[in-house]
Amino acid sequence: MRCHGAGLLLQTTGIGCHKQEFKMVQMMGSQFIQRWKVGLSKHLGRSANRLHDDGLEATDFPATGVRIVFEDGSLVHFKRAFAIGLENLADPKVVSGRVAIFSEHCGYHEFWIHQDDVIETGIREVEGPV
Repeated sequence: MRCHGAGLLLQTTGIGCHKQEFKMVQMMGSQFIQRWKVGLSKHLGRSANRLHDDGLEATDFPATGVRIVFEDGSLVHFKRAFAIGLENLADPKVVSGRVAIFSEHCGYHEFWIHQDDVIETGIREVEGPV
């Protein structure tokens, strides 16, 4: 699927190496899931309450990835990831909006997407750098 629409990074979460960092990141991840609970619930087929209580599971992440190509040619690529919020950008009257990327190993990310950016989902994994 291709979705035209672009990107200023608003917030990212990842996994820290120290206990204190992990607690902070875990809280941020929980807040991130809460913010995107409606789209996540629809995408994963689980209730928002269950997502809040249990978080995401390894089986939630596909074998495919997500790539965003920004209007200036910059790109980001996440393996084993899916995107939430693309349906909001399908309306031709919408010129920008937020999209969340959930990746198994690289955390959760939110981007502000504009009409000149391209989001590709279902990207088959390749060996080495993209």
